[in-house]
This record gives sequence, C-alpha cells and structure tokens, in this order.
Amino acid sequence: MEKLPKPTAHYYSETDTMMIRLADRPGVEAEEVAEDVILTYDADDKVVAIEILNGVAALFNELIQAVQRGDKIGWQG
Repeated sequence: MEKLPKPTAHYYSETDTMMIRLADRPGVEAEEVAEDVILTYDADDKVVAIEILNGVAALFNELIQAVQRGDKIGWQG
C-alpha cells in the first residue's frame, strides 16, 4: 500500500487564501471546481493541491463558532 504524505496547509493573510498541498508532486494543470476553489492536478491526473480563495478567514471563523456552539458539522451535497 502506498504511504501518503501528510498534507500541509499555508494561509496567506495578505490575500486571505489558503493552499493545501496533498502531495509533493508538481502540478501540471489547475481547474476551478467551485467558486473560489481551485484544484491542481499532477501528470497522472491526481489532485496534488487545493487552493481556497477569498474569505478563508471568515469560513474558518464560522467553523470555529459552530464547533464552540456544539453544532454537528457535516458536508451536504
């Protein structure tokens, strides 16, 4: 079984964006998959990075408040 690297996340306060690296492989193509969410793919078409634009601080602030209130958090789709 392939051992997966630990993801790394970097927040850039000057632009309020976050880059989450999922692999050390270089990206060759990027695609905006939702408003302000960009996925970067490697040569094998596997996601190597997720970039979240505009409003990251507000998103995490809402998440923290929900956790503090004890809200159940889940993905809806």
